[in-house]
Amino acid sequence: MVHKKLKDGSAKKKFGHMLQAQGVDKSLVKNLLKTHSNYDHLWHILPPAHLFTYLTVEESGFVHRIDVAVCYDAMFELLGSEGGASTAGGMELMTSVGSYLNRGELWAKIHHHSKMDDEQLSRLKNAITLKLEPPLIDMVLDIQEITV
Repeated sequence: MVHKKLKDGSAKKKFGHMLQAQGVDKSLVKNLLKTHSNYDHLWHILPPAHLFTYLTVEESGFVHRIDVAVCYDAMFELLGSEGGASTAGGMELMTSVGSYLNRGELWAKIHHHSKMDDEQLSRLKNAITLKLEPPLIDMVLDIQEITV
């Protein structure tokens, strides 16, 4: 079913609707969606950010939670200060729930143009929850793989 949606173009169309619902200009969406495999053209439409902030974990452990509401709020404030929804900004997650991270390992990369304030940085740093034991969902998936 997913393959069919990708092949017939309906997934791309839905993606365009999602972008517009988030406030992306219709002409920008149209240009993005016609950028098939020419990724060099993509950087003319979406210029890269000039600043990067790297979020690392302060202790080792399994990722139990990434608080996306906290991430969204902090990113909205940061990118909103850049004059609306900046297409050159965003948050790139480098991990997922269930992954094991060592102290100092990168878990997210922030792309932005304006300086991030200490309060935003603190909230983002605290948006990840690590524990010594793996999350229950990981254990359930392992059991399913064994029994299938």
